[in-house]
Amino acid sequence: MTDKQNKVYEEIKKYIKENGYPPTIRELCDILNLKSAGTIQVMLKRIKKKGYIDYNEYKSRTIRIIK
Repeated sequence: MTDKQNKVYEEIKKYIKENGYPPTIRELCDILNLKSAGTIQVMLKRIKKKGYIDYNEYKSRTIRIIK
């Protein structure tokens, strides 16, 4: 996993631990100080492909940590 992908992954884990549910794409943008939701979506797809997370891209708050 790249450094940026790892940062996204770690922020997802942290958010779930603190709130008990996963973040939305927009919340991840805010946490990571990114303006483009598309950037997060691409990173999530790559992290999912590597087997670290799973999610339904058509619904909010469906990110699950696998590894």
